[in-house]
Amino acid sequence: FLLFTTLSPVFAVLLVLAFFGEKRFKREWQKFLEDYGNKNILVCTRRHGWENFLINNFIPLLTDKTLVIWSHDPATKKLYRLVGRPTYWGWGTTSTPFVLVIRNHEVTRSGSLNRLLLAFKRSGKRDDKIQETARKTLQEQWPEIALN
Repeated sequence: FLLFTTLSPVFAVLLVLAFFGEKRFKREWQKFLEDYGNKNILVCTRRHGWENFLINNFIPLLTDKTLVIWSHDPATKKLYRLVGRPTYWGWGTTSTPFVLVIRNHEVTRSGSLNRLLLAFKRSGKRDDKIQETARKTLQEQWPEIALN
């Protein structure tokens, strides 16, 4: 009983902090959806050999309707913090790179492109054949993503 009475104020403070933190997150998320209401968000990583492939062979395929967020870039840290909470939204696996398709201020589709693009990732140098194969693969699996 003594332990309960001692810890209950701590739990009360933690609950209040969690409640207001969640409210703040929801406000930030709604603002994010308003700002990027009809875009695709591609979340990328520089780890495990992805950077060169993405920069040289994948990102050039995308139109300006896709916002690219790098997971370790200070310029996009706030956005990454928002989209990097996949378990909250039930998006399942978000192994990078992953994409959010936002239409009419709602996430209509989301998922990891990791397995889809894994076969290409070793191609760090610009390669037209790799780009064309990646383009076809993406068009088949993710027709929502506009390509150049």
